[in-house]
Parts: sequence; structure tokens; C-alpha cells
Amino acid sequence: MPKSIRARKKQMQFYLISANFNRLKMHEWNHPDLAARFWRLYHHDVPGGNVVISGETHPLLPEYVYLIPPNVHFASESETDFTQFCLHFQIPPFIGLTGENLHMQKVTPAIVELLELCWKHYRNTDIENLRLCGLALASYCIAKLPEGMLRKIETVDYRIARLCSNIEGLYREETSIRRMIKITGMGSKSTLMRNFRKATGTTPHQFLIKSKYAYGAELLTTTQYTVGEISEMIGVNNQFLFSRTFKKIYGVSPSLYRKKMEDKK
Repeated sequence: MPKSIRARKKQMQFYLISANFNRLKMHEWNHPDLAARFWRLYHHDVPGGNVVISGETHPLLPEYVYLIPPNVHFASESETDFTQFCLHFQIPPFIGLTGENLHMQKVTPAIVELLELCWKHYRNTDIENLRLCGLALASYCIAKLPEGMLRKIETVDYRIARLCSNIEGLYREETSIRRMIKITGMGSKSTLMRNFRKATGTTPHQFLIKSKYAYGAELLTTTQYTVGEISEMIGVNNQFLFSRTFKKIYGVSPSLYRKKMEDKK
């Protein structure tokens, strides 16, 4: 195998953050801004859900799956009841799509099979296999993109970008300094801290907290999970601690944040 191919294989990694089926009633998926630092994959079972990017409305049709890259600002709309399958994932060092903020991909027999497996595992509450099938679906759809479409990060130290994606993909786990040094290949804690702060303006621990609670805030506005369930989903097993830290970051309690966001719809 050529050296250049070996190098690319070492760099590209998938981190699945979440895989969810949501049964949404009319207008429950109306949100003003869903930008986040991770990739999204959507599939809807019927027409009626839309995304709005730069003022242009895109209907999400059941004949397609849709990929939205990180940091794309988009609104969502729903005109009917539908079931949504949604994946959140990271694929460092790739941060976008060349020339596109939304990519539609025709549903193939392979995609149908993976969606059906995801649904089977979701019904059986088999979370591990649901995540494995979700990861397989995300990998398949990314692999089907036209050559050269994936846009790679250029400005941030790749080692730090890889660590950030690793942290964002492991909300339920604390990442030790030793593990961070191994992920980045940096030789010492001081080197890691210096380079991480230079790239992100914060420490790895602070970055993890912000990432966890940013995801928690999104779940409050896009799902019907309780505050306690969301707390567990982001790896905070104490609901009181979750609510207290959330209020420090966002200025309001999780329940009031959800209400405010609902009032904006």
C-alpha cells in the first residue's frame, strides 16, 4: 500500500455521538438554529420536514438521506407528523463539504437494510448494536460521497483537532491526561496544555464541559427527553449538578431554557 494512503487511513476516524429515532408531531421540529460542531445525518419516513439554509428551504424526502456538516447554521420546520432517524457523529480531520452545506444521497438497498437494523435495535433497546449500525450507516454515506467533496481542516493543529473530536465523541467518559497525550502524540502534559490552549483558547477539561452542555442544550430544544435523561446522556449522573452547571453556562435552568427556546418557535 502506498505511503500516502497509509497516512490518510491513520488520520481518518469516526466517532458516533448519538443515534436516535424521534416521533415528531406537527411543528415539534421547528427550531431557529441547529448549528453544532458535529455532522448530522437525517432520514424521514414521510415528507413534511424541512431545513432552511441561507434562506433556502430544502424538503427532507424519504427517498433520500441528508448530510449536514459541522458549524452549518440552519433552521428546521415540520408541517406534519413524521418519524426522524438522526445520527450525530465526528470524522476528524474532515469539517465540511466542498461547495455544499447540505448533501442529499439516494436511499439504496444497503441504506434501507442499515436503517431497518437500526430500527430493530432501537425497538429492542439494544443500544450497543444501534450505535454500531448507526456508525456503519454514517460510514457508508460518507464513503459514497464524490471524490474530493470532503473538506479537511487546515488551520488548526491536526493533533488538537483530533483530540477535540475525540472529546466531543465521548460525552459519557472522562478522558485522562495520559490518554490525551497518547491521542495527540505529544510528549508531555505541559506541551499538550500549551498547544491545546493556543488552538482553542481553553483547557481540555473546560472544552469537555462546554461540549457536554452544548449537546445538552441541543437535546433540550430538539427532543422530548426529560432533564434527568439528558443529564445521563451527556455523562452527568447527578441531575442537580447538571442543572447547576447548566445555569452557570447559560444563565437559566434547563427547564427555563427549554421553555424560552419553545417560545421562540
